[in-house]
Amino acid sequence: MKTIVICGSMKLKEKMSEVESQLKGLGFQVFLPNMEETGDYSSMTEAEQYEFKNRMIIDHFNKIKQGDAVLILNDRLKDTDNYIGANSFLEIGFAFSLGKKIFLLNNLPQQPNTVEIGGMLPVCLNGDITKITLD
Repeated sequence: MKTIVICGSMKLKEKMSEVESQLKGLGFQVFLPNMEETGDYSSMTEAEQYEFKNRMIIDHFNKIKQGDAVLILNDRLKDTDNYIGANSFLEIGFAFSLGKKIFLLNNLPQQPNTVEIGGMLPVCLNGDITKITLD
């Protein structure tokens, strides 16, 4: 069974769960980010924030290592269409370094790192996950 690792902003948790169900319906095994990550670090010291984020990054990188591909859920966030944040950019780079196939749910964003994202040759799905192929 082919495995897809979902990446994206934790503001998209509900969408992640929806896409997970759709992918499972298409016959894929799916790994999600750790859904405990809320992005609310207000009650943590700076050192605690770094330690927590470190655990989240390592956990998700281990999933990417096991997966066949990553799917970046790049929706409109922060007044940017198809936004790809710092963590997702990091995950794209990691997947790229491992030779994993990279899918973007939507087209490339128009943001300062667009050329770098495009340089990793992701497949843009234009919102249609049925276009995912892992041959």
